[in-house]
Amino acid sequence: MNFNIDAKVMGEYDVIVCGGGTAGVMAAVSAAKNGAKTLMIERGAIPGGMITTGNAGITKSLVHTHDVKKYKEGVLDMLSKDPGSVQVVGGLTKEFLDRLISTGAGIGTHGQPGSYVFTALYPAVWNLMETLDEAGIDTLYMTNICGTVCENGRVNGVVVFNKSGFGIYNGKVIIDTTGDADVSAFSGAEYVLGAGSGDLKEFENVVLGSMMGFGTMFRVDNVDMEELFEYLTQNSDKFHLHEFGVMDLDNIKKSYRNGEMVVFRFYHGENNSEIMQVYNTPIKNQVILLTGIHRKGTDGLNTEYVSKCIHELHGIVRGKFERIKAEVPGFKNMEMNNIPEIGIRETRHIVGVVKLMAEDIVKNRQWEDSIGRGGHPVDISGVSKELNVNNVQEKWSFGIPYRCLVPENINGLLVAGRCVSASRVASGAIRPTVQCMIMGEAAGAAAAICVKNGTEPRDIDIKVLQAALKAQGAVL
Repeated sequence: MNFNIDAKVMGEYDVIVCGGGTAGVMAAVSAAKNGAKTLMIERGAIPGGMITTGNAGITKSLVHTHDVKKYKEGVLDMLSKDPGSVQVVGGLTKEFLDRLISTGAGIGTHGQPGSYVFTALYPAVWNLMETLDEAGIDTLYMTNICGTVCENGRVNGVVVFNKSGFGIYNGKVIIDTTGDADVSAFSGAEYVLGAGSGDLKEFENVVLGSMMGFGTMFRVDNVDMEELFEYLTQNSDKFHLHEFGVMDLDNIKKSYRNGEMVVFRFYHGENNSEIMQVYNTPIKNQVILLTGIHRKGTDGLNTEYVSKCIHELHGIVRGKFERIKAEVPGFKNMEMNNIPEIGIRETRHIVGVVKLMAEDIVKNRQWEDSIGRGGHPVDISGVSKELNVNNVQEKWSFGIPYRCLVPENINGLLVAGRCVSASRVASGAIRPTVQCMIMGEAAGAAAAICVKNGTEPRDIDIKVLQAALKAQGAVL
């Protein structure tokens, strides 16, 4: 059945950013600060994506070392002495993270963005909105992208639907930060869904087309952390080191008492059969807990499937909430604050001019077109032993090439966030929020430069882009 849509042109922009999550906000700010008239379109009612509607932390701003002592002394402690020597983040992204911490909306390490920055929900939202307003960005909330305007292999605008009906917004460069590469798919860009054929060698066992499981990070109040620390001190078998935060219990207790960010896991249940991940927030006695759902046939693009998983995941959260409250010291007075949107980790990966592979990340391949760096190890299960987090060198980080943001077969379009051109395993290192923000900042600057110079994103002078990013303070 075919339908005719009556959609009139609602606006003309230099740059249109589709998706107001972490990558989208930084893309919009970067484009605007580089002189582009910019519109950001967001399907929800607030910006921020996973750090607001998903309760996720902002991770990871540092180089990585897997040894606990070396990470503390050589990385975390350096944040109080020479933060720039261990941080992979700079530029507009770093300015925003500093803003969160300085206003009390986020919690850092030695007053700096470290392994994680977790936020108080609405103060984070307000900071995001103020940042967008200060940059002079037009925002359109509660609006879905439902198509694109294309001609001769080029995207010239997007078709939207909201309570006002259907509309068209034309743009000289479009940035897809939808997470699912929706704009790219509407435009005819090639993509891989889940694990592609080229990814199979990076896994010990993987099914072609399979996608990562869903998760959720629920926010709870009235947690007695000191009681929990005492319990874990007396029952050391219950404590589990978080391999990305890399903090032992002594450092966790000291950092927490200093008002700083901590992350760890603990076992619970019969024979330590369950495990729970814990993050603190700027709000006293509030923590965020993580759980997930792992089923065969995961498909984040199938709304009926996702809807069933939402019901199932709420049941999982409720069960864990009740068991932890009954079993684990420190949680007896716990109250539920917020269960966010379901967290979808993986759907489409665009086919870009360059595909970032896991080996490129683990071995820190040097890219001539690097537009930023990441420090988050591969966060995905089932990878080959060579790609394990413990195999990276001390103070490790990796470069992100501009060409993985550029679709191979479509002009007028850039992509930033978890749907860039990367293998499934490589995506496990670049989909965390700091890396998404860094890619967004680069895409925004690139789009503005393309508008100014009348060039396609694939034809940009990379030296000009890198110079613009360095001028903003980015770490390349």
